[in-house]
Amino acid sequence: MLLMVGSLALLAVAPAAQAGHSSLATQAKKPTKTPTSKKKPKSLAKVRFIKRGLTVQPPKQKPGKGKINQSLYNKYFLGTGSNQLASLGFIDGTVLHMNQQTDATLTSPSITQVSKGEVDEVLAPGSNHNIQTATAVASGIGTEFDVHVKRTCKTHTKNHKKVKTCKVTSTTITVVEGAVLVQATVGSQQSVLVKTDESTSISQTGVPTSPTPTQALQTTNWVNSVPPPPTPLGENIALDANGGVIDSFSSQRTSPASTPHLWDIANIHDGSLDTGWQSAQGETANQDVIFSFAANSTYNVTEVLLDCAAVGGESADNDLKDFQIWASTTDALPGSFTKVMDGVCKQVTGLQEFKFSSPVPASFIKLVAVDNYGGADGIAISEMEIVSPDQAIAGHGNLTPVPSPTATNTPVPTATNTPVPTPTNTPVPTPTNTPVPTPTNTPVPTPTNTPVPTNTPVPTPTNTQVPNNPPPQPQPTQCNTPACFYK
Repeated sequence: MLLMVGSLALLAVAPAAQAGHSSLATQAKKPTKTPTSKKKPKSLAKVRFIKRGLTVQPPKQKPGKGKINQSLYNKYFLGTGSNQLASLGFIDGTVLHMNQQTDATLTSPSITQVSKGEVDEVLAPGSNHNIQTATAVASGIGTEFDVHVKRTCKTHTKNHKKVKTCKVTSTTITVVEGAVLVQATVGSQQSVLVKTDESTSISQTGVPTSPTPTQALQTTNWVNSVPPPPTPLGENIALDANGGVIDSFSSQRTSPASTPHLWDIANIHDGSLDTGWQSAQGETANQDVIFSFAANSTYNVTEVLLDCAAVGGESADNDLKDFQIWASTTDALPGSFTKVMDGVCKQVTGLQEFKFSSPVPASFIKLVAVDNYGGADGIAISEMEIVSPDQAIAGHGNLTPVPSPTATNTPVPTATNTPVPTPTNTPVPTPTNTPVPTPTNTPVPTPTNTPVPTNTPVPTPTNTQVPNNPPPQPQPTQCNTPACFYK
C-alpha cells in the first residue's frame, strides 16, 4: 500500500517538474528539490508506568532510560531488569504489562515479540493483538492473558572470548479472562483454544499441552502492583467461559455428520471466530438469541461486538445484515424487553463494534437477527460479545455484577476509640472501652441513648446500585453509519 502511494506521488511530481523547465539558467538559479515521500511515523504505544526502571532502544540506536508518556514506535525494544516493572498503553486502548527480567519488541501495531520473561496483555474490546515467542503465538480478542517465556543460557568460548547463548525452552499462556487461540510456531504447529482460568505450554517439540485448569489471578498477581487503566476496558460477559448462558434461541441449522456441531448455537459465544451459528435451513428473517449472565445477575452493558460472517463454507449472502438489541432487567419474557439498538453489519469478516449511547443495565440481552444479505439458507453469525465494564479488579478478569437495590446489612461504623457503656438488659453486652460492634442482622445499629458522632462519615457502597424496577432506557441508537463500526 505504501509502495502504491509512493508510486502515485512520483507520478504526480513528474509533470509539475516538466512544467517548470523554462530554461537552463532558471534551473541553475533555482535547483529542483528532490520530493520526499517520508511521513512521520505514528506511535504504536506510550509508556504509562515504570517501577525502578525501563530500558527503551529504538532500532539502530543506543538504549536509553524509558520515561512516562514516552512514545514508542515500530521495532522499538523494551526491557526490564531485576525488580523492575513497566506498563504500555497502545493507541487502541490495549494495555501491556511487563514483569521483571523481560525483553520485548514492538513489531507492529498488533504484534509484540517476547524473547524472555513475562507479559500480561489486557485487550480493548474489538481489538486483536498477538504475542509471539520462539515457540508460540497467542491471539486474543477482547481478553486478558499472560505469556511466560522460559529459556536456558550457556556460556562457551569462541575465538578466545566467552560467548553467552540462550534458547527458549517453553512458552506458557494463561488466560485470565476470555479466549485465546494458541498456536505452535515450531514442530507440529498445532493450535488449541484456551479460555478463562486455563493454561497451556508449548516446548521445542511444538505440541501444545491440553488446556488445564489454573488459578489465573494467582499466576498474575504481580500485575496488582501496576496501576490499572484509567477506564476499565470491559469484559465479554456473554463468553461461555465467563458464565454467559444461551437462555433460548429460535433455531439452528442441522450440521453434517462429517462435521458435527458446525452451526450449533453454542458457537456464537465460544470465543473462537473460526466457528459460528446459523439459523435453520430457510429461516432467513427475525431469528433471535437470548443471553443471560453469571450468577443470573445484572450488569451494565456498554457495547456489543459481532462477527457477522458465515462459516463452514457457507455463502457470504447468509451473513447477518440488519439486527436489533433488546435488554431486560427482570426476566426473559417477551414483554420484559426494551429495544436499545438498531444496527447494520458490514459484509466483512471480523468483529464489528456497536456502542450504546449510555450504559444499559441488563440481566438478559436479546439479539434479533432481522435478515441477511439475500442468502436462502439462513442467517449466520460467527461470534457475539457483550461487553460490561463491571470489574472487581481493574485490569484483571473478576466480574462484579450490579448489586441489588437495597444493600442490606450495611453497618454504619461508630467513631474509633469512643467507648460506649453497656446498657442493662442489653442482649449483646459491649466490653468496657470497646467500640460498639455492628450486630449481624441490623442494617444500621444505633445504641440506646448514644448518638453517632456527627463527624463520622457514613461509607458509601462501592458498587453502583441498580433498582429492580427497570430504569429509563436509552433512546434506540441507530447504528447504520460508519461511526458505529469498529475500524
